[in-house]
Amino acid sequence: MVIAAKLAKSNDGNVGAAPKDETIAGAIALRAYWGLRMVRLLILVMLMLKELLLLRLKEQQ
Repeated sequence: MVIAAKLAKSNDGNVGAAPKDETIAGAIALRAYWGLRMVRLLILVMLMLKELLLLRLKEQQ
């Protein structure tokens, strides 16, 4: 968890900002940062689709 927090921290020290792509470590951190954001987005979309499917099944009964 500490490593993830360090990776998510940008080079200028802003924790909320995306890391910069100036070094190899920065490039890896940038890829991990956006990869985790995409995974979170995908999970949210899947949960929304599940809720819609459950709603549709409930209406049919």
